[in-house]
Amino acid sequence: MTDVLDGRVGGIGRTPSSVAYRELLLRPTPGGRLTWARAEQETARGLVACGWSLTGDQLTVTVAVPPGSTAVLEIPTPDPGSVRDTGAPVAAEPSAGGATVRLTSGRYTFTATSY
Repeated sequence: MTDVLDGRVGGIGRTPSSVAYRELLLRPTPGGRLTWARAEQETARGLVACGWSLTGDQLTVTVAVPPGSTAVLEIPTPDPGSVRDTGAPVAAEPSAGGATVRLTSGRYTFTATSY
């Protein structure tokens, strides 16, 4: 369970150039025998949260970005076109691990096809 021990399951981090968590890097990492995970972290800007759950072939990712922060969310999916935000299609950028979405502060619920 290496992913659990090194903090990657929940996926909360910050970009290399970020100061005081102004730009978050969120990389939820589903896999193994886990069917869900959620992590929260209090920062100088407020509470950051990132969680995920798997139901069949659907991945659901929930995110909270505090005021004054932005986030880069990397959604692990084999089909970037399947990414939805509360049911509405999202213009996600294809990336090596799936799809990347840029976010402003707020709460989000994304769904996508899982690996």
